[in-house]
Amino acid sequence: MPRILTLLFALFMLVGCQATPPQSSLWTPVSEQAGLELVSHWPGPAQQELMLVEWSHPAQGQHTLQVSSARSAKGLTMVGLSPLGQELWRAALDASGRFTASGIAPFDDPRLVKQMLVTLQLVNWPVDLLQPNLHGASLQVTDNGRLLSSPTGAILWRLSFHDNGMLVEHLAFGYRIKLRQLSLEMLEFPALEGEQK
Repeated sequence: MPRILTLLFALFMLVGCQATPPQSSLWTPVSEQAGLELVSHWPGPAQQELMLVEWSHPAQGQHTLQVSSARSAKGLTMVGLSPLGQELWRAALDASGRFTASGIAPFDDPRLVKQMLVTLQLVNWPVDLLQPNLHGASLQVTDNGRLLSSPTGAILWRLSFHDNGMLVEHLAFGYRIKLRQLSLEMLEFPALEGEQK
């Protein structure tokens, strides 16, 4: 586990130095030139989700962790856990745009935690909500997932759905993430038609 955390930290810090962000503390790079300004709320009913995450890189092998996230109109929280249940990081983003994060090294650096939130949002948030917050990239729905591309058409990031879960290919950063949903709990129920919210 330590080797992969060190690699992630070095990779994201390098990209963070090369990309030129707009004036927003929520801007997070998705490539050397492109980034996403994190969306500070979830547009649907409140949810709590637990995912199994398998991170892999050609030079570093495969590493597994769990990620728990809760999202609502009031904001979102995310907690990363090691296979042994150790808390690696905890992050929160409220509807006003206030971001807080804590964790063990290297997840004590908020820039690294924001990369985890970017993956969560690119996978789950509605495309029309994300698109205005993307800089230097465009997100599209495909027959089998989603595609993030640069203005020149270069593929930066790809999501595809499979029988046993989802696959995220971060082509700009050179790694893959397999995602498998372990649980999804609805924390509130949408109002019935004609019913006052």
